[in-house]
Amino acid sequence: MPFVTDAGKAAVTRSHPPGALMRLVNPIVKALIRRGRGGVGDNLMLLHFTGRTSGRRFDEGTGRRRGQGRRT
Repeated sequence: MPFVTDAGKAAVTRSHPPGALMRLVNPIVKALIRRGRGGVGDNLMLLHFTGRTSGRRFDEGTGRRRGQGRRT
């Protein structure tokens, strides 16, 4: 449940970019991460994994941060 202010409204609301925009931008960002260009890869990385039942290969972009001197 979101935090509610005294006025009865949510203090923070979740918002997502439009799906069409994400389908356009995600392949571009993934390509930039793979090439290590443009500073995009400083805080982002790609996880490569294979589907358990399908056997398909997936590449999923995710954020990267340091915790106690290690990448987490």
